[in-house]
Amino acid sequence: MGGATGCTRIDRRRGGGYSCRTSLHGNQEPRGCPTRVTRLTATLALLTLPATWAAAQEAERWTLLASLNASYSTNVFLTPVAEFGDTIGGGLLSLTYGRTRLDYDVAATGWLYGAAFSDFRTLSGVRGGLGLNGRFSFSPVSRFRITQALAKGFNPRRLYGRGALLPQLDVANSVTYAGWNYEASPSTSLDLSGDLNWLRWTAPSIVDTPQLTADTFPEVVTPPGPEDLEEPPFFEQPDSALFALSQIASEGVLSSNLTLLSTRVGPTLRHDFSERTRGDVGFSYRWSRWEGNRPLGVDFVGRAGLWEVRTALRRQLNPTADLSLRYSFQQGTVFPRTRTHNVTGQFDKTFSKRFRLDGFLGYSASGGEGISSVGTWVGGAGFSLRFRRASLTGRFSRTSYQPLGFGRVIATNFFFASGSWIPAEKWLLSAYAGMTNSSDQLDTTFDYEHQFVGVFASYRISRRFTLGGFYAFRRYQFDPLPSATASVLGASVSYGRVWK
Repeated sequence: MGGATGCTRIDRRRGGGYSCRTSLHGNQEPRGCPTRVTRLTATLALLTLPATWAAAQEAERWTLLASLNASYSTNVFLTPVAEFGDTIGGGLLSLTYGRTRLDYDVAATGWLYGAAFSDFRTLSGVRGGLGLNGRFSFSPVSRFRITQALAKGFNPRRLYGRGALLPQLDVANSVTYAGWNYEASPSTSLDLSGDLNWLRWTAPSIVDTPQLTADTFPEVVTPPGPEDLEEPPFFEQPDSALFALSQIASEGVLSSNLTLLSTRVGPTLRHDFSERTRGDVGFSYRWSRWEGNRPLGVDFVGRAGLWEVRTALRRQLNPTADLSLRYSFQQGTVFPRTRTHNVTGQFDKTFSKRFRLDGFLGYSASGGEGISSVGTWVGGAGFSLRFRRASLTGRFSRTSYQPLGFGRVIATNFFFASGSWIPAEKWLLSAYAGMTNSSDQLDTTFDYEHQFVGVFASYRISRRFTLGGFYAFRRYQFDPLPSATASVLGASVSYGRVWK
């Protein structure tokens, strides 16, 4: 799912870029709409900038977050036989540095998490990760961006319930992304980007990769709150290192271990036909290699490529509404060389600062060598409603995804809803619920269901200390196995400080 974007071009020669609005239709940044004002490095242009604007573009800060937590899980392995409950203690330390200047901005985040299990002591240990990202302007019309994330294990702040529901997985991954943007003219730009993802996980027993969705984040919603109040973990932007994990979870692989290497590269050309109409066309190629171990000790190795062509036309109907049409084509390079056509239309409307609504509708058709053609409707809608001391959000969607090299097409129904309320100045109460139902359109081997619900409460002791408590419930079923359920109950104390 991709977010729709409304962009109004501002004359670059006057120190502008784009005025952007991003819908709640996805977690990705809007493509073709820079997230920051274009930076000018020429001395003459710099002298024309207002002093307040220049000051806002030059800043740096450190952010320290630390927490201690204790929880009890009824089923730490998320297996159909829920006989493996345990008490888990943990501590998290995270440090972030960010620096912004007129022609660049960089940020770095490092985290460490230690967990101690009462009964399953072999699962105890320390894991950590590092994330780097930067944006650089070589000239008023040329920009470069890069992101690198390394992780050993999961950052519990990026998971529901502040704890890993699948701690038996020994996960390591690396995600690298780089992109270059060049504005050939005030109305035309070229973007060249690529990524390289590596993931390895091992488990003491056979695990199906759709089960890994229990450790991925379905939606990004930020509740209102007093200044500097720590937000619940399930409202945070997912760690970029989880991208590779989410990707392989969608592929559908049954294995006790897996190593995945995937790389993608491709250009995108964008053109503004007018101040309100933008079109783009893109092309990319992804290559993947994987190896693992199936049941009965059968090793497997595979590799495949995937070609993709996409085009889109966006129209800003008015300052608060956007309409977009999209088409994409995918084809695998190995038998059965599955081909997928996707056509969608999307509408976004901002009714006020407190209420936003979006929806999309389309059709996806797939076929290949020696397999029957299938088609399915895709679509969905979402909303975000904010009040002075509360917020509500909800989304339903049906999407279709072609896994890399496996010759399957996965249709997924997804529902998510959340709400938050600040009953008093130092209190925050939140709740969420969701459901995922995925079915293979060509092979029912990897059909699965996943339901989740949870609540979170926090009390701000002082400016820097916060007490929190949470409850999370999971139900997961991978056909034809019996369903598995897990509950996690816990509490935490957190400390946060910012230096500017």
